[in-house]
Amino acid sequence: MPNDQPATVSAYTADQAACAAALLRTVTSRLQGLPADQASALARLLHAPGGLATDMQTLLEAARHPAPADKDPALNDPRPLRQPTGRPVVLVVAPNDELYRGYCLASVAAAYDTVVITPTPLTWEHPHVIDHEQADPYDLDALITAGQTLAARRPVAGVLTWNETLLVNTSRLARHLGLHGDRPGVMRACRDKASSRALFDRHQVPSATSVKAVTVTDAVAAAQAIGYPVVVKPAGQAGSVGVIRVDTPGQLPDAFSFATAGAQLDGWESAVVLVEEYLDGEEISVECITHQGVTTPVAITRKQLGFAPYFEETGHSVDAADPLLPAVGSIAPGRRGCPGRHLRHPARGDAAHGDRTTHRRGQRADRR
Repeated sequence: MPNDQPATVSAYTADQAACAAALLRTVTSRLQGLPADQASALARLLHAPGGLATDMQTLLEAARHPAPADKDPALNDPRPLRQPTGRPVVLVVAPNDELYRGYCLASVAAAYDTVVITPTPLTWEHPHVIDHEQADPYDLDALITAGQTLAARRPVAGVLTWNETLLVNTSRLARHLGLHGDRPGVMRACRDKASSRALFDRHQVPSATSVKAVTVTDAVAAAQAIGYPVVVKPAGQAGSVGVIRVDTPGQLPDAFSFATAGAQLDGWESAVVLVEEYLDGEEISVECITHQGVTTPVAITRKQLGFAPYFEETGHSVDAADPLLPAVGSIAPGRRGCPGRHLRHPARGDAAHGDRTTHRRGQRADRR
């Protein structure tokens, strides 16, 4: 663009543009990992008229020329906050975007007076919350300061997050606010798959064989010891980021680089990469709640996966009458020594090995 021409100002905010750029990087990395014919077919879909690439171009332009502060809709949202009702106050850390997590905040607000800490000004959250503080939730000091500020204005009775990468910081915030709940060390064990594996072994919970790999040489040795195929993944992260199946030794160097890059994405908690035994079979998760030392399974989720060799979850099926639910009812209470209290227990199994746990994930809810 010539220097004497003013830059076009986008209607999108810089935050929206940054999210689009992150998504585009993810799509690009996935394209690079696909066979040529699959990558070409997906690229054609992306570039079709009205396809994702069209919207991406507009949003990426917004990253170069974001809307000025006085025109940013996030800073000029006229909607009022919800009025307090006298119900217990619950603090939600980083409710995220409306499309994927709006129903979560709405469900909390239906039962409690809700306050939130968000990294950006409020937008869609207005109808659900009675108060708000803005802070980077990954900055522990900033998060604690924001939480204490809210607690000084409102009688916060509980704190929770559904953002997995913020479980440890939310646990620390709860402690600073004098709320009962899981210790930060417990949350770290939930979030770090290597720690989870060690705890599974200690408590005799069947699990996939897992070996830490600091270098690609370590990964090669681990895969040879375990036997192909193997799964290479970050010890941290969530949402199958950086997770890939490796069928042959020739695929391992690229897979190790892919997992390492995934481990270092935004919000990363560990640079460790794991090489694990591949368990072929149906993947399920057992959704549990632990209250006052009693663990109760509440649902079975059967997962559909796609985009092999990655493990993208393309669908979830939940049936209140799932025949597995009564079967796990007698197992879950005996697993209290494992990390986490409000948990998922995903497992893949095959006929030769039976059901085994692949990882354990906590979702945080603390209370007085």
